[in-house]
Amino acid sequence: MATTKAELIDHYRHINVNFFDNHWAQDMEVQMKEEVEKKYGVEIDNIHYSGFYSQGDGASFEVSMPDINEETCTTNEWFRDKPMVRKLVKAEGFLNLTMTRYEGNRYCHSHSVRHAEVEHEWLSDVLTNTNELVAAVLEAFDRQLTKELDDLEIAMTEAMRKEMDNYYNTLEEAYTYLTSDEQVWETIVNNKLNKEIA
Repeated sequence: MATTKAELIDHYRHINVNFFDNHWAQDMEVQMKEEVEKKYGVEIDNIHYSGFYSQGDGASFEVSMPDINEETCTTNEWFRDKPMVRKLVKAEGFLNLTMTRYEGNRYCHSHSVRHAEVEHEWLSDVLTNTNELVAAVLEAFDRQLTKELDDLEIAMTEAMRKEMDNYYNTLEEAYTYLTSDEQVWETIVNNKLNKEIA
């Protein structure tokens, strides 16, 4: 039984950060999800984090970009300087970007999510029937498209992993604050848990 203020604080150290219901992190999760989805035009799912004790701790989430259109190409910086990608989108060719977690991975940090992967049609398939371009030009377009898609995967991977790391830093700061002596003691007093040393 705790008999001093310091002992009582240590006993209730995690009273504000119950990991079983995660209520303390829910607002931050909702805010992060809304901000990242709006900023990049992506969809976020399967948000995970672990902390805040070991080297393997971190935060991650799965990402998809299923509705890439001409507006996306205009507003999202990932699509700048990618004329073949924009041409594919304008021709209503299939293009989808995803980042998924490694199956069976027990870690939650940003590198527990796979490098971005793209599924797409080729310009030569989308534009062949227009009779606007000869086969050699279409092949050149597809070679350039391959390079642009590689760059697009890198851009998405780097941006999303940075957002995952930022989210983890936000969680860690909140956790440190909520488990501080001052905040723990305030909760103890507000819930009249300090009677035994009063």
